[in-house]
This record gives sequence, structure tokens and C-alpha cells, in this order.
Amino acid sequence: MREMGAKKYIIEVNGNEYEVLIKDREDIEDPKPSSETLKSENSLDKDKPSNISEAQTETETPTPKRTEEMPENLKQEGLKEIEAPMAGNITSINCEPGDFVKKGDVIFILEAMKMGTEISSPMSGEIKQILISEGDSCERGTALALIQEEA
Repeated sequence: MREMGAKKYIIEVNGNEYEVLIKDREDIEDPKPSSETLKSENSLDKDKPSNISEAQTETETPTPKRTEEMPENLKQEGLKEIEAPMAGNITSINCEPGDFVKKGDVIFILEAMKMGTEISSPMSGEIKQILISEGDSCERGTALALIQEEA
């Protein structure tokens, strides 16, 4: 019962074999999906209630946004910002205010696209303030901490 231009394949999924007939696009009379296809268990139907509650979709952590430059008094104190090199989520904070770090010490882990990126201290000095919390989202350039360079 092979149709013209169609190819028959046997697919194995989890040890079960399935016979599949793949038709060429020209052989399909009505390219729209049938109502049986739309009723499949995995498809989403706009008229049906979703399994995800509205509360679950609205629990995202707000992204800290940089709204202004560092205040002048902090610049005068010699504080420098440690910024996020890319957008992502902070998964680990490895220092606290008052800690002395050396240039190259890993002070944050930022996850972007399922990959952890180490954010190292750009200089030796004292961490004066952490501006973000573990689990927060950030954009590229978001100030993560303030550091005072070692004299």
C-alpha cells in the first residue's frame, strides 16, 4: 500500500519498532493537520485549561536593572563596580562584604544557556558591597559588587 513518492521507514524508540510512512509534500492533498493530530496528548489546546497555574508563570525573579551611574560619593571613595559580562542567572556568590580578594579569584558563578561562567575579580581589594543575590537574573553590564582596590 505504498503511495507514490512516499517512503516507508521502521523507527525504533525505547526498544519498540514503529512503521512510518513519510509522504512527499506534493502527495498531500490537504496540508493542514487533521483534527485527530490536533487532539494528540502532547498538543496544547487554547480552550483547555493549562496545567501551569498563573501563579507559577508569574514567579520569575525580577532582573536588577542599572538605572543610573555609580553615585559620585562612591567614585570618590575609590570603589569600582564588578559587572556581569553577559546576561544570565547568578548561581553562586563566593564572597561577602569585608572579604579581601586577589585579582583572578572567582567571586561569582553566572549561568547562561546551561553553562556556568566564572566571574573573577578584576583586581585585588576588599569587597565592600554585594549588589545581587544568588538566583537573581542579570543583564550584561549589571553591577554585581563594589570593590575597593588594594593600595
